[in-house]
Amino acid sequence: MRNRNDANKFGPLLAAALVAATSLACTFIRDLTGRSVPDGQRILAERVPAGMEHAVEDPEANRPSAFRIIMLDPGKITLKDPESQPIDITTLGSRVQEAMSTKTPDERVVYIAAAADIPTSEVAAVIYELRRQKIETVKLLTSERDPEAKGDGLFAEPVAAPNRVFELQIEPERERDIDAKPNPLLLFVRTGDDGRPVINNETKADLKALTTLLNEIFAERERNGVFRADTNEVEKTVLVKLSTDETDRKYGDLVKLINAVKGGGASPISLAEDYSPPIYRELPTTFEEMPDPSSRKDLSRVISGGVVNGKATFLPKPEYPPAAKAVRASGAVNVEIMIDTDGNVVEAKAVSGHPLLRQSAVTAARSAKFAPTMLAGKPVKVKGVLVFRFNAPE
Repeated sequence: MRNRNDANKFGPLLAAALVAATSLACTFIRDLTGRSVPDGQRILAERVPAGMEHAVEDPEANRPSAFRIIMLDPGKITLKDPESQPIDITTLGSRVQEAMSTKTPDERVVYIAAAADIPTSEVAAVIYELRRQKIETVKLLTSERDPEAKGDGLFAEPVAAPNRVFELQIEPERERDIDAKPNPLLLFVRTGDDGRPVINNETKADLKALTTLLNEIFAERERNGVFRADTNEVEKTVLVKLSTDETDRKYGDLVKLINAVKGGGASPISLAEDYSPPIYRELPTTFEEMPDPSSRKDLSRVISGGVVNGKATFLPKPEYPPAAKAVRASGAVNVEIMIDTDGNVVEAKAVSGHPLLRQSAVTAARSAKFAPTMLAGKPVKVKGVLVFRFNAPE
């Protein structure tokens, strides 16, 4: 009887011990699989662009002193840590200003860690604010992980924190000077309407073709001793357009474009917005400046109309985009338009204003209507500007 009672007595204790051991083992497994990593950190590591072979390691990227802007969900920004309290873009400027007030010019670097599916327009809004705060250097965080690898196993390695970067310069605001002579060495890259890369108005088949072309251009410049102004360095600057108008453009696509440009040997790479390059008719080694405007046959048929809001017979009110509403974006957006001889808007491009408001303004501008403009009894085209003002809701 004693043995049976002892068994009954120690049975529950043995069960409790097994439960505790199992719990400890599960904790150990959780650490091995990386699931003990905070959800925000894990999601960040999994969703930033990965596998970019031309990104470089940066040991400073994950140090407490690094100023990181984290964008995991549309309309949401956190600083330093994805688990921190979200802020909106209206307070980003003051936070940047405060963080950079004691740093030297070389230390005024901002890291951006964004999910690959974040709209490029939201990243453009951040760059716009950084430019206002006189930040000249930004580093885009990527991960070294293989984007095709599956890490769902029981003892899978923890997802590594993003530790590779593309260092970019933020192109400063520049005044447009229509009389300025175009720079024949300027290289300007963007994504075309069909998703293919475009360099100085020449569409390439894919990103690999873009990289090959850049390599050819820079090799030719090295052979011919084509240097950057006032230096003995070969001119390898490339401006990459940061899309603000196309709502379907994603951050991951921008990073892939930058990766291709970097692979072509570009240095430095600058982010530019709404900057129109000269039209070069031949790449990679022969560059021709734009023709003299006076030689254009249709010049006499295009007149400048200045601000044309008051001349519109129909001017729709632009929608206030949800993403802009989330950050209370406001202010004026200027849209350059071309009006044809029938009074229809045939070209529209936002040239200033908050990035999250530009596409809505362009959409409204394209629907505007005007009476035909006559000159010496003949209808002419008119180039003008429509100004749309957005007020943040109370």
